Amino acid sequence: MTAGNKVGGRYRPTTRTLLPGCSIASPTSKSRARIGSTNKLRGVRAALHDLDILVTGGEQDWDLATWRRLIAGRTFDVAQPDVLYVGGVERARRVAAMAGAVGVPVMPHSANLSLVTVFTLHLMGAVPNGGGYVEWSIEGPDYYPWQYGVYEPVLVVEDGHVRIPDGPGWGVDIRSDWLDQAEHQTSETGAE
Repeated sequence: MTAGNKVGGRYRPTTRTLLPGCSIASPTSKSRARIGSTNKLRGVRAALHDLDILVTGGEQDWDLATWRRLIAGRTFDVAQPDVLYVGGVERARRVAAMAGAVGVPVMPHSANLSLVTVFTLHLMGAVPNGGGYVEWSIEGPDYYPWQYGVYEPVLVVEDGHVRIPDGPGWGVDIRSDWLDQAEHQTSETGAE
């Protein structure tokens, strides 16, 4: 997969560049959370036609009926389901299939370097309409300190590309030192 950048801004693109030459726009999650009404969908579509860049959408959406409506309405150029928000790899694959049926590429949301990016890479390698770019976190340890040291091998961008982990399972191992220091909780049903 090629690492790429994502841009935010209420239908007015601004740029956070990760790689030169990449231009992908996305409404903010606050705006995206409110675009379910027909009028809002029309507004998004109208804004799309005025832009010279691709617009992504859906990172906060989990409901498959909402996804059907967003994709059928051509609300955005690129579907951006989040594997964890949408309910797992299978549900994200369903969104990718809906998008692929109408020629819409998929570049899932993966806002940090935790396991969500590992899951996303595997999804992108498994769907025929993977958009060719993966969202790559630019936030450092001061912003997302918990995203470091969770698993190995660490994902690395080389020449604008990142390899899909190819070991057993997800291709990474959870680090035992991370598990040892993690907060542990137990949930039980039927407990008094």
